[in-house]
Amino acid sequence: MLKTDLREGMRLYGFTVEFIKELKEYDAVSIELSHDITGMKVWHLYCDNHENLFAYIVKTLPDDNRGIPHVLEHCVLRGSKRFPSNDPFSYLLKSSMSTYLNAWTMPDKTVYLGSSINYKDFFNLMIVIGDAVFSPLLREKAFYEEAFCISNKMRMNNDMEISGVVFNEILSKYSSQIPIVRKHSIQSVFPDVSYRFDHGGVPAEIIDLSNSDIKAFHKKWYHPSNSRVFVAGAIRTEEHLKILSNYILKNCLKSSIDQERTLRQPRWRKPRFIECSCPENISICNNDKIILTMNWLMESVTDVMYVTVMEILSEILTGNEGAVLRRALLKSKLVGEIHNFTGVDTDYSDVVYSLSMGGIKEEDICMVERVVFDELNKIVKKGIDEQNIRAAVHTVRIRNKEIKRIGGPYTLMLLRRALNGWSNGLPPHKVLAFDLRIKNFEDNVKQDMLYLSKFIEKNFLLNLHRSTVLIRPDSAYVKKHMAYIKEKVSLMHKSDFKRLNKEMIENSEEKLQLPYPLSVRDIPRNLEKYPVERDMLLNTIPIYWNDIYTNDIVYIDILFDIKNLPKDLHLLLLFWGKAMVLYGLPEISYEKAALLLSDTTGGIHFCANAGKTLDNSYGYKAYCMFSFKCFHWNFDEALNLVVKLLNKTCFYEEDRLKELYEEYRNNRLCSMASNAGSMVTNRVKSRLSEAYMLEDIWDGVEQICYLKNARNVTLLNIDEIAENLNRMTSLIIDRDSMVLNVTTQKEYFPNIRSAFKNRISLFPKGCRKKLISRKTIQGFQGKTEIMLTSCATSFVGKALRGAAFGTKEEVSQKVLAHMLKTGYLWKNVRQQNGTYGVQVISDGFEGIFALMSMYDPCINETLQVFEKAFEYLKNAELTDDRLKQSIFGVLGQELTPLSPFAKGRVALNRQLFGMKEKLLEMRHEYFLTLGIKDLKKCIELLQMQLDKSYEVILTNETEMKHINKCGVDTLYTYL
Repeated sequence: MLKTDLREGMRLYGFTVEFIKELKEYDAVSIELSHDITGMKVWHLYCDNHENLFAYIVKTLPDDNRGIPHVLEHCVLRGSKRFPSNDPFSYLLKSSMSTYLNAWTMPDKTVYLGSSINYKDFFNLMIVIGDAVFSPLLREKAFYEEAFCISNKMRMNNDMEISGVVFNEILSKYSSQIPIVRKHSIQSVFPDVSYRFDHGGVPAEIIDLSNSDIKAFHKKWYHPSNSRVFVAGAIRTEEHLKILSNYILKNCLKSSIDQERTLRQPRWRKPRFIECSCPENISICNNDKIILTMNWLMESVTDVMYVTVMEILSEILTGNEGAVLRRALLKSKLVGEIHNFTGVDTDYSDVVYSLSMGGIKEEDICMVERVVFDELNKIVKKGIDEQNIRAAVHTVRIRNKEIKRIGGPYTLMLLRRALNGWSNGLPPHKVLAFDLRIKNFEDNVKQDMLYLSKFIEKNFLLNLHRSTVLIRPDSAYVKKHMAYIKEKVSLMHKSDFKRLNKEMIENSEEKLQLPYPLSVRDIPRNLEKYPVERDMLLNTIPIYWNDIYTNDIVYIDILFDIKNLPKDLHLLLLFWGKAMVLYGLPEISYEKAALLLSDTTGGIHFCANAGKTLDNSYGYKAYCMFSFKCFHWNFDEALNLVVKLLNKTCFYEEDRLKELYEEYRNNRLCSMASNAGSMVTNRVKSRLSEAYMLEDIWDGVEQICYLKNARNVTLLNIDEIAENLNRMTSLIIDRDSMVLNVTTQKEYFPNIRSAFKNRISLFPKGCRKKLISRKTIQGFQGKTEIMLTSCATSFVGKALRGAAFGTKEEVSQKVLAHMLKTGYLWKNVRQQNGTYGVQVISDGFEGIFALMSMYDPCINETLQVFEKAFEYLKNAELTDDRLKQSIFGVLGQELTPLSPFAKGRVALNRQLFGMKEKLLEMRHEYFLTLGIKDLKKCIELLQMQLDKSYEVILTNETEMKHINKCGVDTLYTYL
């Protein structure tokens, strides 16, 4: 643990140290300070982590549904007093070595974050973003690009259409079912405070905003007196304070922000019943049934012990297949599914528990409520089984102990965990003191076996602040919303239309004068190495050992070769993997098996992976993988259970299999909207890669089409599915095709080796001989494919052949991809068309170069920009300075630190696919020596492939009619 010279009560750089607390469970010191003049709170999580992170947190409470906090989050990053260029955020994306750079709009706060492994780069990010937050220019031009404007796209009937980055993002959200269900659930228990508004905005109300509204909101809320700053990493606290004092807080005075505005919802004297609607999910066959949510408003998030108990109780009630309330609801046959977001939510001033259920007949609502309360009353009277409690505590403990990345650095996860308590006045070190709370909980349960029963009675049964929300899927929901928007747009003046287009077209690229300019010397010369030892178990099974600090957690990957599996079985692969874990065993029910898994592991996860070997010696490889994690002291018991599941699962019980299949099918089809971007990307890449064809079959368009097949929906032959699943087990589970991967601390290796030796012989061998070599799987045919859904906005993908990994051409393509994404496409697709996001992917492993747009209102315009992208690069002035900036940007992502689990997985893939250390070192050297000539050569090679490119568009039927690419050879796929 790092040591600090600071002491409580010490004053420096205008700050006073309030708390210094050692957090031994995180190997960190919590240093909490307050700015003497403004009152701004600063929290430094001082730890031995070279990936330093900052976050500016501003309290922002909306007064309506126009999405002001969300629009402002976008606009503040478009130029500030110290950095007045058109788009500093874009410049940072283009030229910094950031490992994470983002902003979040939350229900009652807005957060601006950045991280970097480079000292100078980190403070550049912190200074530029800080100036943007507190001193933005808020130009009208930026408002119309980010919020909404009249689209450049005109229809034949001259109807004006709305576009804009935020507008299109939210429009997509409002055409998806689950986000609307979540919104109705939360807002139902907060009818009198700011949480009743949609902080992200409602599309039809976003267009009522003006730039003056944005400026007024910023003036009201954005001030250091209403803000907090989080920093984490190994840079000394004094250096952070010096930067804040000199660049952010200089000349700042205290502001009388409306701190007294309450977010505490007055409590009800009786429950409420609410009816509303949501978009219909056209992929699901039970839209005649309703969605029902039951929501409880509970105690303050500042009661951290209460939050911990609710987290554990949420696991007991609905957290796994054996959870008591989940089991009662599904066995009643009144409920078709329990939604994944069911559980406790701490993003508000008070804890919310939501139980969200689908596939319910409207006439059964009262009976469903009765099942819920009967089960809760049963718990109150009889208590909760000890194993249920133990399993829930174990799940929560491993979740809190694991060192992982979720989008950003591990320290970002710790901020997320402490943020709401800290924002509501609780010292953050108290929020993070997890071990003490778990011990207190276990002591409370030991002293009083009815501890949880009393808790449930008070907080569920006697809690009258409860809502029941009936949500009807409406097939016309999106059309009604769009019609209302169109009506409002028709009232806009033509003069506004001309002015907004002029504002949109004007653009300029300006260089940012950063306080700490980067040089090539700032790039690390040596790559981080992931040492792995290869061994053989029973002389036949490869086992890889990764000696990595994991905080006492063991990560195990069990792989099986599936390269020659027939296509019809590939279509069932992900369902087979899910069913192998959740179906149950002949001697153990699925509920009991689920509890045992929760009691001994952090869960079993199944996935599949395919790719070329880099030396092409084996063509391509394909594996499926069962992965689990557990504490090292549970390893024997965990492995024993996993081995039983993989060897003894036999699919014969029709009702259970049908239940699993329908749940799997509904989850996959419901996730189409949230996975649309990856679906389009993988689909277009599958035209050039057998590995991506398999990805598409497993979890892409081919999978969706398979699941929607009428035979699977209306004539479900469970016997046939069971037969295929059992056939898959006999073909896949085989010692001869097994590979093992272990990631943990070396001291635990001997016990793990011994446990494997004792149990690995239980696996059958010789089964893979039944798999004969098959012909290459064929994907979709045609140069252009248009996929039709009910989405309100579109996705556009284009792919062409690229260079192979590790070549200088591939490194050049990586840099060109970054240039396009942060330059030409950012300007011409995002800013001018209002598209939410653009991606350019240089995939050297499969030799593919792909371009992608998300939430795109202008399909034809985007396709034209994609076509012209390489001509633009050919004619652009590629300077050494611009090249250097792009290399910084690429390497920031390439050198992003990994979690312990990810390190072990990367080391495994390097072994399996022939990614040698020398190749990686040579590739890194290419980045350091790359020149303009290399880029020019690469541009020519890409241009030569342009005529052989493929396109995939995901859109709706209305937009499809206006696509210029529609032709006789176009493939249409209805999703």
